[in-house]
Amino acid sequence: MGLFKIDPKGSLEHDLRKIDRQFIAKILEAIENLSENPLAGHWGLDR
Repeated sequence: MGLFKIDPKGSLEHDLRKIDRQFIAKILEAIENLSENPLAGHWGLDR
């Protein structure tokens, strides 16, 4: 599958401030992985 470009909006930083720090690294990793596999986790295609 081809690569996609993820273009987060400026509100991402603002929204991440509201989330407990222990979860932020995992959230950012999941966002980065979307560019390689945008359907991961959807319909079980990440398996």
